[in-house]
Amino acid sequence: MPDERPPFRRRLTLRRPAPTTVEAELQDHIHHVVVTIGHRDGRVRSVDGRGVRLPWSLCPGAAAELAELVGSEVGTTPAVADAGAHCTHLLDAASSAVRFAGSDAPSRRYDLTVTDWDAEVATGTARRDDGLELVLRSDGLTFVDPPPYRGRSLGAGFTRWATGTLDADRAELALLLRRAIWMRLSLAIDLDRLDVLSQTGIPPSSCYASQPQRIDVAIRNRGSSLPALPD
Repeated sequence: MPDERPPFRRRLTLRRPAPTTVEAELQDHIHHVVVTIGHRDGRVRSVDGRGVRLPWSLCPGAAAELAELVGSEVGTTPAVADAGAHCTHLLDAASSAVRFAGSDAPSRRYDLTVTDWDAEVATGTARRDDGLELVLRSDGLTFVDPPPYRGRSLGAGFTRWATGTLDADRAELALLLRRAIWMRLSLAIDLDRLDVLSQTGIPPSSCYASQPQRIDVAIRNRGSSLPALPD
């Protein structure tokens, strides 16, 4: 029978409000962040991040960590010393903004969908608005199909492998889709029933708010989740 459960959906939109400015907007049912970067002479000169909807009280503080991207070369996927020190979602948006700043496209949209999200194997699809598409199947720990992704862990080392092995456009799709597959099980969690981040079971130091000094005092922003991502 067809899967009648709503899929996990995430959307990334990139715009150029000015010739040397890129705005990245990332949304799913529990996150909505906006990152603006200023660039000049091929380098990032400023980064500003804000949360429109974020699940935990301390998440907005992660915006300051994006200053690490100042000086990054546009058109590339920037590296950071410790991704766990950042808000995962702000960093994803900022990284795509830095890469987009080196292109000629006036705008770009990515739609990420994960079906069978609570099944043994989920199917993730990433579609870019120019028709580029990537479909990956995963058990939540590794990719099971197709090659050359088969057997690759979703965890440590995947970013390095993707950026070093795949062409730049496909690597970006793969990284965005990996995150969506990670986030898929959030559809099964009613965060408003929780008080603090540690009650989710997230491993400490996975992100900015889950650092040991914050994980027990990051309070739930009740009412911030949507039933589904709007069209």
